[in-house]
Amino acid sequence: MQLDAYFRCMALGTDYDISWTWFFEWLLLGHRWCMGPCWYFYTLIVMRIIMQLLPEKKWVYALLFLMLSAGAIYLNGKGYEISNANVNVLVCMPFFIIGVFLKPFKYVCSRLHNYYIEACLLITAVVLVALCGKYNGNVWMYLCGYGNTYILYILGGMAGTVMLYVVSLWLSRFPYHNVVMTLSKGSITIIGLHIIIVRRLTELPDRLWLEDFFFSLMIILFFIPMVQLLDRFFPLLLGKKK
Repeated sequence: MQLDAYFRCMALGTDYDISWTWFFEWLLLGHRWCMGPCWYFYTLIVMRIIMQLLPEKKWVYALLFLMLSAGAIYLNGKGYEISNANVNVLVCMPFFIIGVFLKPFKYVCSRLHNYYIEACLLITAVVLVALCGKYNGNVWMYLCGYGNTYILYILGGMAGTVMLYVVSLWLSRFPYHNVVMTLSKGSITIIGLHIIIVRRLTELPDRLWLEDFFFSLMIILFFIPMVQLLDRFFPLLLGKKK
């Protein structure tokens, strides 16, 4: 992030030429150049604002989904690589809209309480995620990219959501299930900020898979008290209106 470079130059007593007008223009756009790893957090805020302003009508959500999908496919087809949080909404927000349509199924699954059906859903979701990951290629969301095929991108994202939902459903039936509820409540904040911690950890040399597992566990434990504090003092950062 260029702001880091500016403060490093200040510490070294050297000059750093930067146009602050240009910098703040890009900052308002949520450009990755200015936001660094917080670009996705900025994107989530923009999506949350849009969802709160939209009329709660299914046809409005469906129309917006088509418009966002068309925009993402157009930019991808033209070969544009735009690291701009406001443009990244094109590939991120469709999943928010899909969630609106799938919400009734969540209550159906919760009432079933059938481990066999849930296990089948989980296995199917894992297989779909693996297949989409194999055939869709890399997904560079910060560049408004969805991989090779938009359909596989959406399908893989939905399968990943189902996978996480089933796992969360099982964890919520264990003792201390309030921890799962806390993490679920703070999912927007966790998604937006976890990459800052992950980026520092990935810089460590010669990591083993077991170390990555413990690092992941540490990140989860770190966010439990953070989400609780935000819920009490800064609920807006959790996506709440009040």
